[in-house]
Amino acid sequence: MDRKEIQNKLDKLFKEKAKTIFSLQDRWECEKEYEDFEDYKDLIYKMFLSAGFLKTKLYKNFTIKTNHRCTEIEIKIYKSGKVKFTY
Repeated sequence: MDRKEIQNKLDKLFKEKAKTIFSLQDRWECEKEYEDFEDYKDLIYKMFLSAGFLKTKLYKNFTIKTNHRCTEIEIKIYKSGKVKFTY
């Protein structure tokens, strides 16, 4: 799969799930003393798995690392609403 195809899959995923991802990020910032981060990791993992991305990991700074057909992808979610993809 080439970069354009990967970008198209990421664009589609974020078009459908961006609001949820940003809501999770905001909620984590407010509730991190009380909630289990594993629950957030599980939700993100399932979102990405349903879009065909494997081995997805979420970090507490809301960086997502995932894989699609041997291409490693890093996604940085910023509080400003910006998303940066690196692969």
